[in-house]
Amino acid sequence: MHLLILLLVSLALAMPVAATTIYRWVDEQGNVVFSDKPPPPGVEAMRIEGLTRPTVTPPPDERVQEAVPEAVREAETPGDYATLLIASPAGEAEVRANDGNVTVSIRSEPALATDLGHAIRLRLDGREVAEGGDMQFLLQNLERGPHTVQAEIVTREGQVLKTSPLVRFHVLRHSERDDTPPVEPKPDRFKPEPPRIDPFKPEAPKVDPFKPEPPKIDPFKPEPPKIDPFKPAPP
Repeated sequence: MHLLILLLVSLALAMPVAATTIYRWVDEQGNVVFSDKPPPPGVEAMRIEGLTRPTVTPPPDERVQEAVPEAVREAETPGDYATLLIASPAGEAEVRANDGNVTVSIRSEPALATDLGHAIRLRLDGREVAEGGDMQFLLQNLERGPHTVQAEIVTREGQVLKTSPLVRFHVLRHSERDDTPPVEPKPDRFKPEPPRIDPFKPEAPKVDPFKPEPPKIDPFKPEPPKIDPFKPAPP
């Protein structure tokens, strides 16, 4: 009997415990019973104070673990990203930008851990064009037509932690060469037409700039007397 009590005490000391009261009695079949609950009414029992009983931590419920989203479990570790995507422009979007400037917005879950040295690396048409801790990048002077963008989260050492899906968009801008034919001016119906040239009319005599001009006639000067050819000359 003493051995059984010592065994219970040893188990209690070896495991996480909680203080309780133990009852000892003998049942109708002559078996010795130890319990933390009082015996049935009318049964004499010995009360053992100060003993402890082990507390058992139940194992985690697998159903609860399955209910936790995979993205949340991945995000519990610093530096693990559940989501990385291009927020704008959207896929196959037509972006009107006559200057060729397009803003690319990026979203990640959880937020970018810049305190750990993480950064965003942006690729345009497969080429690396920018890198930094911002979630927006301005692409300048893009040619009109289709382009692709993709974002990566990288460490200081250049290790890629997460890659976004590839996004394709189209830039709409005016062409530098104007292929529009010139517009002919409308005729002014109130403007007189220029004189037509008669191909059969003789040309006007050309003026000789070195020929002296003829004397001008003074309309107020009296004309000289006319000479009569039949009148005899004076002696």
